[in-house]
Amino acid sequence: MLPETNVTRRCLMLLAFALLGWNVGCSSRSNDSAEPPTTNLSVAAREFNLYEADGSIHLGHETLAVLQTDTGWVVETTFVADATGDQRGDADVWRGTLTTTPDWTPVSGSWHGRLGQLRALRLRSRADQPELLELVTEVENGAPVAVPQVSRVDLLLPGAVPGTRAVLCRLATDAPIQRALFPGVAATIEPRQVIGTTHSKQSVFESVVLNDSVPIAGAGPIKVICRGEDLIISRQGTAWAVAVGHEALARRLGAKL
Repeated sequence: MLPETNVTRRCLMLLAFALLGWNVGCSSRSNDSAEPPTTNLSVAAREFNLYEADGSIHLGHETLAVLQTDTGWVVETTFVADATGDQRGDADVWRGTLTTTPDWTPVSGSWHGRLGQLRALRLRSRADQPELLELVTEVENGAPVAVPQVSRVDLLLPGAVPGTRAVLCRLATDAPIQRALFPGVAATIEPRQVIGTTHSKQSVFESVVLNDSVPIAGAGPIKVICRGEDLIISRQGTAWAVAVGHEALARRLGAKL
């Protein structure tokens, strides 16, 4: 366990929670060249449109692939910012992977590219304590900032990578589930709640909410809509990620698309 004071712990948590905003991220210095685990099976692939201001501002689109490997899971994402006309060739691109154990506990992660001022976000083992993790942000014209793990961690949902919230659809059941959100904050995945079915009634849409013990100022809980194990919609505050083809459902839930 890391030596800490209450003030230090609070500062670390606030810094880590800042990563849940759409436009903040991290970088690191370890295992950057490590190859991802051998992929056995692609179990989910989907494209999302990302919005701010409850859907009135289109930010771009993110592709998501959830892959099963010999050692657990890999979540691959690529975000391309909205750009039109002469600016299309200059659109920001943000891509990377999150690697987890079979129960979705984070092991490593690496995202890079351009996302506003953000240039890289990587989750890595600490050099001095390899059994612990740290998340490091790298922004343009700024020094990297590391946030260390402060207690048990078994969930990472960086806001700069909304596709990682697909894990909530795979973990949620009909009972509350306790998870430790990086850097070590107690969080609860609330029970699934049915909100509707498709016309054929063969697919059920369910709502899942993640509440943490230290609320993020102005952001509120993470809410996702799942169809089985597939992520369909994610929202936090006024930020939405909507799977292509499910815009009508998002409007029904309050999005201004």
